[in-house]
Amino acid sequence: MEEKNKIDNLSTESNDENTTAEQNTFNARILVAEDNPINQELVLTMLETMGCTVLVVDNGVKAVEAITQAPLDQLRGGYDMVLMDCQMPELDGYQATGEIRAWEKSEQDTAGSAAIPIIALTANAMAGDRERCIASGMDDYLTQPFTQEALAAICQKMALSRKNG
Repeated sequence: MEEKNKIDNLSTESNDENTTAEQNTFNARILVAEDNPINQELVLTMLETMGCTVLVVDNGVKAVEAITQAPLDQLRGGYDMVLMDCQMPELDGYQATGEIRAWEKSEQDTAGSAAIPIIALTANAMAGDRERCIASGMDDYLTQPFTQEALAAICQKMALSRKNG
């Protein structure tokens, strides 16, 4: 009897893991702007595990170029979300987001589509940091280090807001 309960418990745990894995699977194309090679690899692995296609760039200039220099039809079908480190060389995440938002606004009449969600990635967890990210044009904020579950939750939130918005 005790062995049957162990088997039933294992079966239930396995089903719970499968349900969580299914809920955390996304068919999304995500641009990651992150200058730290270790963080790049961690985010890339997490996103690929979730089923995402990922392009990683290592500074804000390259992030802006990845968005603004893609053909417009490719862009609108290109990135579902941007994960933007706030502190990067050449152009920080705040400035890069501002340039992307300005470009989107100038292209709005031509493209007629919604802005790409931009999520701040930052080690800063001080009062006012989230507000600074939002004020710069970012849609949300994720404090590093973060778990795959936290990343999946924000991906889900952004996917739902794009679907409903």
